[in-house]
Amino acid sequence: MSKRGRLYESVSFSELDGVRYLHLGDSPWVQSAIRLEAPHALELEYVQQMTAWLLFLHAPAQIALLGLGGGSLARWNLRHLRQSRLVAIEHNHAVILAAKSMFGLPAEGPRFEIVHQDALEWVQAARPATYGVVQVDLYDSKADGPVLDSVDFYRATRRLLPDSGGLVAVNLFGRPRALKQSLAHLKIAFDDRVRLMAPIRAGNRVALCFHGPSFQVDHGLLARRASWLENRFGFPYPRWLEGVED
Repeated sequence: MSKRGRLYESVSFSELDGVRYLHLGDSPWVQSAIRLEAPHALELEYVQQMTAWLLFLHAPAQIALLGLGGGSLARWNLRHLRQSRLVAIEHNHAVILAAKSMFGLPAEGPRFEIVHQDALEWVQAARPATYGVVQVDLYDSKADGPVLDSVDFYRATRRLLPDSGGLVAVNLFGRPRALKQSLAHLKIAFDDRVRLMAPIRAGNRVALCFHGPSFQVDHGLLARRASWLENRFGFPYPRWLEGVED
């Protein structure tokens, strides 16, 4: 196991107005949230925006989640993308236990697997061209920037995608300098095929990174798909599209 993989932070919880939050250590930064009366909903907008890859791709056979948190994306994917199998990679066993006991994470089964391993080690060892979509959300209690944020890591993640076409969605959060550095690394790893979604109120930015045949976007078709997705899932896909940056 890597040096980073041995550094397990403790978890803590808070609740406010019917929403339960997951924190690492005594940090005020929120790692995950669940509305107790609507556990299948995505409470945080940046987590909603991590589904923006649906603007460009249909649900693939397999999706990888790097960073489990409270399991919000795992719950949502399992509920709405029923043709997809999910594997979630999480190096902190306390986070896995919290997701199961406090955040309603579904049990593992034929469509869902949790791997207790460092994300870098996992992507380096995983079978190439296996996952159509990879969702990356890797932060520690400081939340200064992603804990794995190198060109080598993003290249290793890219190799998981099939040459027929795939996408990596990365949650970016932290100081402006960290965001600039992350974007530079992603653009090198993905040959500049990166789109940055519109910023949200909390300051997160979601980067969509493309692999496979290049294509021209029909903006009218994209706008219609955004409206269709908004009607289906209730997330503001059209508004997110308005602020997309290449």
